[in-house]
Amino acid sequence: MDDQHHVVITRCRKFDIMDSMLQKLEKYADNLESIVEHRTAELMDEKQKTDMLLYRMLPPYALLFITINLKLKYIKHCFCSISHIT
Repeated sequence: MDDQHHVVITRCRKFDIMDSMLQKLEKYADNLESIVEHRTAELMDEKQKTDMLLYRMLPPYALLFITINLKLKYIKHCFCSISHIT
């Protein structure tokens, strides 16, 4: 085998290895995107459940303060007390 032929084979192997690595990285990235999408959907479902629970438990004005991100120091209500919601 001459040196030129050996160099060509070596370069081909390097390209095959690089192609293989790139394919694995693309597959890994696609898998991560799928996992992120799935977990984001789960998070949104849980947020919706939490919001519904808050709507049932808290008076409307407390929810307004929470949704516009204001800090409540202390609010006394007929059926419950809310303190230090941030």
